[in-house]
Amino acid sequence: RRVNLDSDDYYSMLGVHPTASPKELKKAYLQVVKECHPDNNPDDPDAHGLCSMINEIYETLNDPFKRESYDTIMGFKLGSINPFDDTRYEMNKVFVDEFNCIGCKQCWAVAPNTFTIEDDHGRSRVLNQNADSHDLIEEAVDTCPVECIHWVSAPILALVEKEMALIERVNIAVLLGTSVSNSAAYDVFTRAYSRWERRSAELRRERARAVRDEKWRSWWEDITGAAREKKEGATEEEWEEEMRNVSSETSGQAKRWREFQRRRRGASAGSRQLAPAPVVVLAEDGQVA
Repeated sequence: RRVNLDSDDYYSMLGVHPTASPKELKKAYLQVVKECHPDNNPDDPDAHGLCSMINEIYETLNDPFKRESYDTIMGFKLGSINPFDDTRYEMNKVFVDEFNCIGCKQCWAVAPNTFTIEDDHGRSRVLNQNADSHDLIEEAVDTCPVECIHWVSAPILALVEKEMALIERVNIAVLLGTSVSNSAAYDVFTRAYSRWERRSAELRRERARAVRDEKWRSWWEDITGAAREKKEGATEEEWEEEMRNVSSETSGQAKRWREFQRRRRGASAGSRQLAPAPVVVLAEDGQVA
């Protein structure tokens, strides 16, 4: 069993269904981690990093409490709310829509501890969350001429980071040398929102099929039962705090997975391009048209 390098969620990375039992998860995890272990891939410089990510993923899915939180964020839990519609979380994370970034470097100049400019494509990206003061980050956001920097919640950040991992980009210098309008720009927020809705809808259909065919199992109760027991011993504030912690962990893992996927693809000429590249038009005065 090999890791699905094009996956956008933990379950597909391990090659299992979101309804997988703890026993099925452990079996898949052991197969995958053996396959990617550095000892079995001595010539692969990314083997150690991949194994570390797989270990983190399994740690999340093997803990009923964390798994329920992850499923809620990603749309794998029945009745969960799409993070884009969930107002319980503070919009205190910053996200750069790299697909629409023009590489102006303004944000980096204002808040260099939070933003950086990537070498390969010349675009801005978030290096560290909240590494500068809120006012300084807000100033950096306001200086962006194309409004490609956004304040988001931790669950939304997890979703858009995963969506960004699916996008193939080209160097910003190539884009600025074109004369095509950017009307077909990739909307990472719409894509992430829709992907969550599709996951949730598929889970509802799965449950309906299982009930209709009288094959409905108690996996849902088994998975969430331990989490409920843990919640019963915690206050509402402690539960909300745990959800926020899992959201932050998930967004961080999503970012690392995005960078790993991009390194593996290497932006080669034969790479799959999932969306048309955005194009920026410059007016005669050098400003964005």
